[in-house]
Amino acid sequence: MKNIPDQSSGANKRITISVDAMGGDRGPVAVVAGIARAARKNPNFEFLLFGPEPELRRLVRRRNRLGQKRKLVDCCGIRHVEEVVSMEEKP
Repeated sequence: MKNIPDQSSGANKRITISVDAMGGDRGPVAVVAGIARAARKNPNFEFLLFGPEPELRRLVRRRNRLGQKRKLVDCCGIRHVEEVVSMEEKP
């Protein structure tokens, strides 16, 4: 087993969270709303969204304002993904 360095110290450490923006019952609108809420409460969080880039970019811009200085577009990356696994498909 590898030794993993302790990252519990240091209040300014960035934490990147990868998110399947198409996952969930309410789709990308709810996912981006949740990301905006989490980003407001946790300034060290950054997000990497996976899904259809044009739609995600539009949703992120719509919820852009997080506070006085921080914007969602500044802490959110998008990776374009076209393929989707539907809930009806078998694993």
